[in-house]
Amino acid sequence: MAVGLRFRDAREAQVIQHLLAEWQKPLRLTTVAQAMASLGLPDDDDLRWRVAQRLRGLWRRVVRDPRRYVQFRQEVGLPVDEATIERFVQQACQWHPLSIILDEEEKLVARFLLTLWQKERRLPTRAEVGQAVRIDLTKVDRAFGMLERIGLLAREDGVYHLRRGYQRFLGGLGLTFHTVVLPTGERFNVPCAIDYLLLAGRTYRGHRVVLEDACHHCWERIRIVMEEGQVVEAVPEEPIVYRGGT
Repeated sequence: MAVGLRFRDAREAQVIQHLLAEWQKPLRLTTVAQAMASLGLPDDDDLRWRVAQRLRGLWRRVVRDPRRYVQFRQEVGLPVDEATIERFVQQACQWHPLSIILDEEEKLVARFLLTLWQKERRLPTRAEVGQAVRIDLTKVDRAFGMLERIGLLAREDGVYHLRRGYQRFLGGLGLTFHTVVLPTGERFNVPCAIDYLLLAGRTYRGHRVVLEDACHHCWERIRIVMEEGQVVEAVPEEPIVYRGGT
């Protein structure tokens, strides 16, 4: 039985095909934005949102009935085998949709908003966000727009506020990222900072492998570079790595 997929344009299917292939590689939690960049597609928040919602719906259906994944792969022209199905079902059960919907800067903006709210019971100004996360106001506005789409923020009379139930965004991997950058320029996320150490020390041991990260408890950026399995650069110095975050 066919699922009856309808894509607005060929790019949606192209990005989804790329992501499904990426997620079959060990330790990869590649985001929609990273997939689009790998395919040479320009930034397009509407396309990113459509792809993410399609995949979000697929995850929900697959958890209820793994056969849906077989049908989906057949319709987007990808081969099917038992190992592929098993891996995707496991991912659908464990991964948070925000992990693939939001890009790194949007996650940092969200973490800054939530941290300041918890401390001071107020949301920061656009300028405060830009200064804290080190992005310009145009990117701040784009981040606010995406955070409104996911349901973290709401806007009334041009003023943003946290939506009721914002606490659900505080747990899990939704607002974390651990971005691996290979010498070729390829970028992908991994579920845990420990996974970066495994990749840099084993799979890519002969290469210079970068981790772009942020403190799990705030928005401070972290950069680690490893060569031949050894840390050769760390900013800030001596970051602490533990399973589940950095």
